[in-house]
Amino acid sequence: MDYKTTLVAIATTLGLSAGIAQATTVEFASPGWTYNNPGANEQVDWRVSVNDDTAGILSFDVSIDAGSSATGDILGFAFDLADTGLTQSDISNFTSSTGEGITGFFTDSTSCGNGGCNWNGATSDDFDYILRVGAQGSANGSITSLSFDLDVSDTFMLSTSTLTRVGIRSQSLGAAPNGGGGSSKDINTVPNELVATTPIPLPAGAWLLLSAMGGLGVARLRKRSA
Repeated sequence: MDYKTTLVAIATTLGLSAGIAQATTVEFASPGWTYNNPGANEQVDWRVSVNDDTAGILSFDVSIDAGSSATGDILGFAFDLADTGLTQSDISNFTSSTGEGITGFFTDSTSCGNGGCNWNGATSDDFDYILRVGAQGSANGSITSLSFDLDVSDTFMLSTSTLTRVGIRSQSLGAAPNGGGGSSKDINTVPNELVATTPIPLPAGAWLLLSAMGGLGVARLRKRSA
C-alpha cells in the first residue's frame, strides 16, 4: 500500500468514528397519571424526566409541573427499569428541594418502608426499584423535586420499552402553594420518548495526526519532484 492510499485509509477510519450519538429522554407527565386520591386539590401534575446524555448513566429529574394547581411532599419514588441487579450504590448526585436524602432503597416491592409509604391499593404489581426520601411528615418542608444519576449496565438502552412505569408516594397534598393534609399513591404508565441526535466531532488528537500525515505527504511529493 503506497503512502497516499495509507493516508486515505486512516482518514476514512477516523471519519467513520465521527458518527451520530442518540441522546434519549423519556418523560412521564399529565395526563398520564392515575391518582389514588380523587380530590382535585390532591392531584399533582408530576413530571418525571429521564435522559441518557452521559453514556452508562441515567439522569432522573422529578418535579411538579409549573401549571399544577396542587402541591405535595414526595415520600417515595418508584420505577420499572429493564436493568436488573442495581443497588443504592449505583445512585449518585442525589439532590432534593429540602436537602434531604435517600432514607431507604427497595427492590421488587410496592412498599418503601414503614409509616404508610407504599402503593397498596393502587397496584398489586411490584416496582423494580423504590427510593424513600426524607421522612414521614413535612417538618423539614415539602420535597417538591428531586434528581439523581443512576449507573446502568453498558448494554442498557433507554426507551419507553425499558423504562415503563413510575410511581410517586406523596403526603401533605393540597392546593398550591402551601399544600394540605392529603396523601396519594400516583402511578404513570404512559411514557413519552424524545430522541435527539448529536454529531460526535473528531478528537483534537485525530486532527493533529491527519495534519502531520498530510505534511509528510507534501514533503514526500516535493522530494520526488526534486
